[in-house]
Amino acid sequence: NQKVELKNILLGEVWLCSGQSNMEMPVKGGFNSPINGAFDALLEADNSNIRLFTLNKASSKTTQDTCVGSWSAANAESVSKFSAVGYFYAKQLQRILNVPVGMICSSWGGSSIEAWINKITMAKFPEPLKLNTQEKTPQHQRASNLYNGMINPIKKYAIKGAIWYQGEQNRQEYLYYAGLMKGLVENWRNDFGVGSFPFYFVQIAPYWYNNSKDTLSGKFCDEQLKASMEIPNCGMVVTADLGEEKNIHPAEKVTIGKRLAAMALSETYGIKGIPNKTPYLKNAVVKDSFILVSFENAPNGVSSFGKVLTNFEIAGEDKLFYPAKATINLKSNQLTVSAKEVIKPVAVRYGYCNFPQGKGFLYNTMGLPVAPFRTDNW
Repeated sequence: NQKVELKNILLGEVWLCSGQSNMEMPVKGGFNSPINGAFDALLEADNSNIRLFTLNKASSKTTQDTCVGSWSAANAESVSKFSAVGYFYAKQLQRILNVPVGMICSSWGGSSIEAWINKITMAKFPEPLKLNTQEKTPQHQRASNLYNGMINPIKKYAIKGAIWYQGEQNRQEYLYYAGLMKGLVENWRNDFGVGSFPFYFVQIAPYWYNNSKDTLSGKFCDEQLKASMEIPNCGMVVTADLGEEKNIHPAEKVTIGKRLAAMALSETYGIKGIPNKTPYLKNAVVKDSFILVSFENAPNGVSSFGKVLTNFEIAGEDKLFYPAKATINLKSNQLTVSAKEVIKPVAVRYGYCNFPQGKGFLYNTMGLPVAPFRTDNW
């Protein structure tokens, strides 16, 4: 004999955003981590057609069915506390689709990818990864703990897709990362039961990690690019031009949100004409003392937008890399790379280090950055 009345209910597109601190970072920023555009974003935040839900952090050894959190309409207060990447993504979708958009944020700074994968899936991976089950491992990095507490409770929600920003915690084990990503996506798609939903993710941004010239981040980014090509209905946002050498939480979250939204609007919602596919290495051909480089997803060629190209290196048979000059060939849409120290080159690299120096980045003509690459396997 009781009356239950539900008010202010919307039907629309719901996306899950997850990962570690660069996804968790709110619009208001964090300690010594500002967010570009936060002031304007909060002044313009009122929008009852954007709804935000953040799960409270919950780590568990066993699967949980409930979580703590509440939906809020977008306003200055709710937006200030919500994931900056998630909010800027939602803002673009809602503006262009003109339908309600809901975002569920389930993220934890410093978390490992293993923590977001269920036990059944993790059991398939090599023994070194199972070390994350040990008690000495922090709870937010322990295999399956965050899946149990922060994914399992929401798996019956009918999401449209997911965006993911994680990887800094897993750089050291880069050889496993593409496989882990495939496992995570398969695990989530099976559990949510809404088909092979779109999964868009962000390549880790450049950061010095105590040695800007070290190539570990380059190797990790290779694995992320590999995952984007091997996982169906998947896309990757490149951040090579957005990093900050001494800040692991780069301030430019608006651009990341827009690049993610471009993928969804084009690939998921079928809006034609929106650039979304990041350029990546197609081939590299040695010719005399230089290397000719071609790119996929650059139909009109590549551009530095008026800046001198930096972050190219070239090596000969001695495997010693030297800074290289890169010139755009306007007739062939190729890049010519050479160095006076290398008479007979055999390999070329671009942005293949923890933090590339200089601002001469390479893009396609629509402004999407080329993914870091190498042609050697040394």
